[in-house]
Amino acid sequence: MRLRRFIPLVVVILLCSFNSLLVAQSKLRDRVTAKIDNSSLAELKGGRSPRARTQFDRGAATPSLAMKHMVLSLQRSAEQEQALARLLADLQNPASPKFHQWLTPEQFAAQFGVTENDYNKTAAWLQSQGFTITDTARSRTWIAFDGLAAQVSSAFHTQIRQYLVNGKLHYANASNPAVPAALSSVVGGVRLHDFKPRARAISRKLKPNFTSDQSGNHFLTPDDLATIYDIQGLYNAGIDGTGQKIAVMGQTSIVMSNVTTFRSLSGLSVNNPTVILNGPDPGVIDGDDTEAYLDLEWAGAVARKAQIIYVNSGGTPSGAFDALKYAIDHNTAPVISISYGDCEPNFAPSDLTTIAGWLQEANAQGQTVVGPSGDDGAADCDYPASSTASVTTATHGLAIDIPASFPYVTAIGGTTFNEGTGTYWNATNTASGGSAKSYIPEITWNDTVADIAGGATSFAATGGGKSIVFSKPAWQVATNIPSEDVRFVPDISFSASVDHDSYLTCIPDFCTNGNGFRDANNQYLGAVGGTSAGVPVFAGVVALINQKTGHSQGNVNATLYSMAATTPAAFHDVTNGDNKVPCTSGTKDCASGGSIGYSAGIGYDMTTGLGTVDVSALVNAWAVPSAPAADFTILNTDPTLTLTHGTTGTVSMSFYGENGFSGTLNLTCTVATSLGSTTCSVPATVTPNGAATVTIKASSTLGTSASSRSKFGWEAGLGAAFGFVFVAGRRSRKRLALLTMMVIVGLMAFAAGCGGGGGGSSTTPPSTSTSPLNGTVTVTATNGTVSHSSVIKLTVN
Repeated sequence: MRLRRFIPLVVVILLCSFNSLLVAQSKLRDRVTAKIDNSSLAELKGGRSPRARTQFDRGAATPSLAMKHMVLSLQRSAEQEQALARLLADLQNPASPKFHQWLTPEQFAAQFGVTENDYNKTAAWLQSQGFTITDTARSRTWIAFDGLAAQVSSAFHTQIRQYLVNGKLHYANASNPAVPAALSSVVGGVRLHDFKPRARAISRKLKPNFTSDQSGNHFLTPDDLATIYDIQGLYNAGIDGTGQKIAVMGQTSIVMSNVTTFRSLSGLSVNNPTVILNGPDPGVIDGDDTEAYLDLEWAGAVARKAQIIYVNSGGTPSGAFDALKYAIDHNTAPVISISYGDCEPNFAPSDLTTIAGWLQEANAQGQTVVGPSGDDGAADCDYPASSTASVTTATHGLAIDIPASFPYVTAIGGTTFNEGTGTYWNATNTASGGSAKSYIPEITWNDTVADIAGGATSFAATGGGKSIVFSKPAWQVATNIPSEDVRFVPDISFSASVDHDSYLTCIPDFCTNGNGFRDANNQYLGAVGGTSAGVPVFAGVVALINQKTGHSQGNVNATLYSMAATTPAAFHDVTNGDNKVPCTSGTKDCASGGSIGYSAGIGYDMTTGLGTVDVSALVNAWAVPSAPAADFTILNTDPTLTLTHGTTGTVSMSFYGENGFSGTLNLTCTVATSLGSTTCSVPATVTPNGAATVTIKASSTLGTSASSRSKFGWEAGLGAAFGFVFVAGRRSRKRLALLTMMVIVGLMAFAAGCGGGGGGSSTTPPSTSTSPLNGTVTVTATNGTVSHSSVIKLTVN
């Protein structure tokens, strides 16, 4: 009996809560609601590149300067950010029903992009300023456009100036850009510069002693790597990348014959990469081409039968980063290898936010992104300003590399083989060039002192350290990991030394005239190293994991750190060496000892991370998730609709089968009673990966309302409800009559008060007028026991 007293109150509270939930959900929809007024502006803070420094300024750019492939980034609402964070955690949680339930770019747009209305309004504003839209995002998270410097200055209220950086003339905005205030809720930033990331490959001309264990000079072929890191057993079991894809990011054109020759010399079958040109053809770019061949050849050397896809964005302002954007938006491959980057302080905050958004989308789509930790030791910002300059002492302090420092990327560090007195190499090579006997002990890669003494003009050591941008991810837990709340880099490592056992690679001027990996004069080998060498290697390893498990993995970092504790045999803990480099006394972070950096140790360290891996042990121990149930999703890109009474409108819905779902979907639709005589109709059936049109005929009449209703506050409704509760506990007939009256009053009050009105009750007589009808149209698709619904919020005026 006592419970009954509270039922009416609970009903009122739940109904009010439901009403509040609808209000909250509406905030995830259109955010551009005011008129777009170019005279009312909002500054986009953090939108100026730190590389556009005053000392590099060479004057204003000519107004007719053509600025290509600028990118306007669209930001998520706070609710969307929270929902995406939850989803990314669930996607990697085996206990969650969303585990490995990856999204398509369109599904990502439906949940985490801006609405179509907001997207179209933003694009229309760009066009109204004279810009040409050159590319749009499937995820509705960015818009690419072309224009002239004069148009940019006018539209974004910032001057475009030229800067001489690292011996090259660049353009960039001189101050934070601004956009109409009406767009500020959806526009997160705009890229108005042409600074590209740096290639990380290091190449040397080295004498061809790769068959000799007497000289101490050895070089890696694919068979050597397979022996040292224990991959051969997987090949013997048929785990060789068959059916897998790896996307390699680049910013130069390539000559395919180099890749073909590399595979022939390595005893691998012909498997040329697929090339995607994203933007204008840049031609062959010196330095970048070495990186491209290293990445393409060695990704295919590990995942030997995988399809390698080369995305070349060298003709766009941000090069390899534009390639990254393309590979994510087109969901090009489950594994992405990017061996380009720069130090954290060299990125504008808005650029970091933009790239983070891309990488989060990649993880939500099941894409694994792999990047290098850098080759300048713990001083990632200290590198030569040009090919003729040199840096032999650090002055910029400790820094780590982007994109490796993003928690959504697996950061690869570098090691050096340390044979000691052991015999780890055969005196002769096999037909495919292999001579390694087994795993070789490793130390942290740091050739800096020896290289500088020999005349080198830059550091040569694995990057690693603490992020100044990102906090520690929940999964970054390991033995000896520091307690500070920062992201630590790297995660794992592979061999990286270019001086000792570097990677043989067919690069320009090598692998010619039948001289194997040598140059035309048969004197030197094309030997390449750096942390970017380990990037395509681990990308290949992830492709093997995908083949073995039958699933793409998304962000693998959580699994790596977990396995370091549960399956230590899958890792080689590298405990010796450091990534310290010389520094100038008195400069940032430079201690009295004259060097900055970190030392290796037991467990995790900021030189080699968790260590290197035993690939067979890692792949075979990688958990194979249970096959997800066949299912389908409904994509409704028009969740809101407004119709004039008596008219008809339509909404298109798409239906996507997942995990092998097949069969016909039976469709029905229902209309909320609050929409009067509104009706709906749908096709009787639809097949997965098809679309259906929902036809809605609005009610021919509207509702009636009284002016006093808007003034009848929620207090009256709640008061009536409390009265209801009080009377419900009594049994007298008089009170029962009073109860009935109060029920009626309470329901009237709820209709007005719970609907969101504020003020007190009215003392003036009500006047009757028509009012819009609001409600929902629900479309339900069913196949056997599997059923899903999608709701259209309808307003009839």
